[in-house]
Amino acid sequence: MAIVLPGQFSRLLGFPAAHDNATARVMGRLFGIRDIALGVQVWHAAENPTRIAELASHNAMVDAGDAAILVGAIVTRKGIARGAMSSLAPAVSGCIAWILLSRRIAKADGAR
Repeated sequence: MAIVLPGQFSRLLGFPAAHDNATARVMGRLFGIRDIALGVQVWHAAENPTRIAELASHNAMVDAGDAAILVGAIVTRKGIARGAMSSLAPAVSGCIAWILLSRRIAKADGAR
């Protein structure tokens, strides 16, 4: 949705309408494409547990980076706290999910 309707998606997340401009829309689209690309990499590595574990670790780092940036936006009070808070939940939960997947694969590899 961020790729096709970035303005509407931004408002849905709670970012101020005044911040909806061409730059914000481009960045939103880049963010959407990045997440699709990360997911496609995992999809294509489905038969390779070692590669999946590596990608899960990379995705966890990306989501952790997103979370850190969002926390920074909340703390600095730049008028986007509501949008940043609503974006923080998926970033943190994604990070946790990728870490759990990576650990599960590592544990399964250790059992072999």
